[in-house]
Amino acid sequence: MTELERFADRKRLPIAFLEENGVEETEAGIQFTNGDARVRIRARAGSHKTLWSKSDNRPMRVYGYDRVGRMAQHSTTVLIVEGESDSLTAWFHKKPALGIPGSSLYNKVEIEDVLQFVRVVVIREPDTAGQKFAVNVPKRLYELGYTGKVVVADLPVKDLSDLHVECVDNAAEFDRVLEAAIENGKPAQLPADCGGERPASSLSTVRLDTVQPERVEWLWRGRIPLGKVSLLVGDPGSGKSFASLAIAAAVTTGIALPDSDSVEPANVVAYNAEDGLEDTVRPRAELCGLELHRFHAIAGMRDAEGRVEPFALSDVYRIAEFIERLGNVRLVIIDPIASLLGGIDSHRDAEVRASLQVVVELASRTRAAVLVIMHLRKSSAERTLYRVGGSIGFTGLARSVLLAGVDPENGRRAIVPIKQNLAAPVDPIEYRLDAEGHFWWGQAAPDLTAERLLAAPRSRPASAVEAASQFLEDCLADGGRAADEVIRLAKGARISEATLRRAKDALNVTVQRTGFGKEGRWFWSLPDDAHSVRTYGDEEQPPIDTHIDSIGAQTPCSSAYGEPMSIYSTGTSARGALSNHGKLCRKCKTIRLAYDMGDGTFVCEACAEDAA
Repeated sequence: MTELERFADRKRLPIAFLEENGVEETEAGIQFTNGDARVRIRARAGSHKTLWSKSDNRPMRVYGYDRVGRMAQHSTTVLIVEGESDSLTAWFHKKPALGIPGSSLYNKVEIEDVLQFVRVVVIREPDTAGQKFAVNVPKRLYELGYTGKVVVADLPVKDLSDLHVECVDNAAEFDRVLEAAIENGKPAQLPADCGGERPASSLSTVRLDTVQPERVEWLWRGRIPLGKVSLLVGDPGSGKSFASLAIAAAVTTGIALPDSDSVEPANVVAYNAEDGLEDTVRPRAELCGLELHRFHAIAGMRDAEGRVEPFALSDVYRIAEFIERLGNVRLVIIDPIASLLGGIDSHRDAEVRASLQVVVELASRTRAAVLVIMHLRKSSAERTLYRVGGSIGFTGLARSVLLAGVDPENGRRAIVPIKQNLAAPVDPIEYRLDAEGHFWWGQAAPDLTAERLLAAPRSRPASAVEAASQFLEDCLADGGRAADEVIRLAKGARISEATLRRAKDALNVTVQRTGFGKEGRWFWSLPDDAHSVRTYGDEEQPPIDTHIDSIGAQTPCSSAYGEPMSIYSTGTSARGALSNHGKLCRKCKTIRLAYDMGDGTFVCEACAEDAA
């Protein structure tokens, strides 16, 4: 038996696999080839001692450095292990890994080896050298300026090679044990002498002649590209969450979206921070005709003890790992992105772009379309694109931006492209919703432009309290803010504190205190139902087609799922008692004494008399 055969037998790795990965037998022993770096020699299969080839003057590199680009296309996580054989074992199980050629050579790791990965997992072996390895590798990454997540994981056996030997006939068990070790891993602890500023990252360049051209592929032709980030934006009540589920329904059923082609059914992964899965997401999904078994909702995170933790932007890389395990995922929905921006100033361009890069990488590595839901600013802007809430960095990172809007004059709804970097302009697509939440795609509607959908309806001038309410809703649209900061901003907008507090009470703004004593601060946030009913609603549409009478006379269209569009009654005969205080009239959009229509909407006396 040759030394290579003995090595293959000890490691339980096929000889053909070893030879394909640069392992061969020479007169000096088993030789490990590592790209164009120096080779290493193991004299005997049973020896753990591996030496550099004396006649080779090429530089030393970590084992696997030459396959980083290929590995990064399939995973956002890379393992760092000791030695060549553990690297080979990881590759055999299709796990991206880099091997340090001896625990003391941790300084051979370079920034370009890890820069393309979001997370590095250091596998710690249970000996003194392994303990030092688990400290020195993270320290080296810190010194290089690596900004991703670094985790130290312990296996129930010595190393990956031993784990493979134990699970040689059960690859699924190998994966399970390794994934459990990674999930239970702890953030790397840096030594005290790692103080000071992190050095700048090194420059990564690529020659354009080495880049392979790729044809753009579409989830929805001309509107939502695969492998890219797209935004779906709109005012509260415009139906953008419904529209995202209708798009998901087309993906899970394989039915063609308007102006597009049918494809094979695929999976959807979604994170919805605002709506309950049981009482909102599932009922809406069923009404949209979605195949529920292909829709995978992210419910949150769990720690090592099984306790539920919130899902955060730093956990986005886990979506990529889940997609790799699940397979056949064409769409990821994040609704809304503001829910993942805790601690990030959404109005600072540089901060937004740096933070959201993980979402761009998620789309690129999984080749899925990532659809991000966002609210619009209430204030007007010269260009529609600038109405998107927060920094211009959001629209800058997205390759496509779609507007879900409602015509303020007649209630017609449409999805309107307002930015598209990868295709020629396409027409808006009309859609409709009924009071029960049924969704219908309509036809191309060139007349429903973004400017028309965002135009303010004719209404009476806003009072001081109404103006303050609009300011508050805009200020708190992306989440809670410190009360003193809101008051300062209001003063800058020439809104008195007294008027601001009246608006706060009218909007039922939630007030909470964090911290104690002098360190405590008061925070204001919009109530959970702030986007469903508007106290000062002259410039907003009521929730999901409570004004369905305004579209009842439109031309009927067919459902995307084969059902005819119904015609809705415009009568107001079935009405309850007159309210004892002002309500938002679904017809004239003013606040007056009104009749309860029994479906959560109201009609004022004047409009009821006109209808009669």
